[in-house]
Order: sequence, then structure tokens, then C-alpha cells
Amino acid sequence: MDYDFTPNGCKRWSKSKFWDKANKISRAISSIGLKESCHPPILVGSTESENKGVIKSLLKAKPLSDNDYDYYRRLYDDPARKV
Repeated sequence: MDYDFTPNGCKRWSKSKFWDKANKISRAISSIGLKESCHPPILVGSTESENKGVIKSLLKAKPLSDNDYDYYRRLYDDPARKV
């Protein structure tokens, strides 16, 4: 659950943990295709991002911040998430 990823949740989430994870994801995305093209990907797709702040933070993380990335976020109703 979302509460798990809060300071009081079972995962004891913190800014430090968040940025550690963001930096790891940034490095992984940036390394896609480097052996073949010597360039990071020009387009990346993502699902289940919590909010646009998370995406903006990811783009600020090294090494993604070394590139001129922007984002487009589309919200939609997911019938599977209806309770």
C-alpha cells in the first residue's frame, strides 16, 4: 500500500531511500542501448508512477539529469483498480 512508503509505514521510507532508488533507476534507464548506440534512450515509457513529482524527481537524478528529457503524463481510469 501507499502508506508502506511513508516514514511511519512498515518500509520506513525516507528522502534518502527515495533518492537512492531514483538514482538507481536513472542509471538503469541511461544505460539502455549504450553498447549499441553510445547514446541514452530518446524515449522511455513508464507505468504506475505515483504522481508527476516522482517523474520530475527521477529526471533530476543523475545521470538522467545530464540529458534534456521532458515528460508527458496521461491519467486514465483503470477498471482493475476499482474497489
